[in-house]
Amino acid sequence: MTRDKRGSGSRRRVMSSAMLPRSWSDFLRVDDNKKELFAFLSGYIAGMSIDAGKQVVVTDGCHMLSYPLTECVNTSILDPCSHEEADTRLLLHVADAVSKGHKNLMIRTVDTDVVVIALNCFQRLSSVHLWIAFGVGKSFRYTAIHELAASLGPDHSCGIAFFHAFTGCDTVSSFAGHGKKGAFDAWLSFPEVTTAFMRLSSEPVDVTDCMPLLERFVVRLYDRSSSKTAVNAARKHLHYGISATN
Repeated sequence: MTRDKRGSGSRRRVMSSAMLPRSWSDFLRVDDNKKELFAFLSGYIAGMSIDAGKQVVVTDGCHMLSYPLTECVNTSILDPCSHEEADTRLLLHVADAVSKGHKNLMIRTVDTDVVVIALNCFQRLSSVHLWIAFGVGKSFRYTAIHELAASLGPDHSCGIAFFHAFTGCDTVSSFAGHGKKGAFDAWLSFPEVTTAFMRLSSEPVDVTDCMPLLERFVVRLYDRSSSKTAVNAARKHLHYGISATN
């Protein structure tokens, strides 16, 4: 749905002799254009000359390319890969690096989702330092995920993915009048919802059992002093002054 909303563009073949597109946004709206572009860039990067002792690993569709080839002994973590989005595939590369003994890693991104996913997955990485180089220009900064995860604690880190999606992300509207800070404060004031956030971060299939906690969290988001447990009852009370049993 997100891709469809971006509209349509013009199909262009990607090759070394082709002219650069006049409009990159129009070019990237076509999935076939992106597939060819990424395949072209992956092959080019994998064939670049690099310094001794360094290794380049890039994805090519569901497979991976590595240079030099002799450095990559076990490719089971990365190849084949069914992840469509780079947001999650990045963490596969992190896991692969950790499995090869690397202890200090850095991800470069401009996407908040990557920060959230890194926090959510960090507990599964053992004894590593993970930084994220985030943003551009004056807003560029380095974020130490290992320090942030330690500050939040394992439960909040494991539940942060669903919390982020539930309180507003690229495809989900935020709650009216309440941003991330207010939502996080509501989470801290209602720690019981943590179990629901943790469960739905790892198994976002069936929310039925978690609905009472989620509704109570929404009620607390809008009125910390309310004793209501259902959203509809809280709406009646807050907006119309009508009392309800729940």
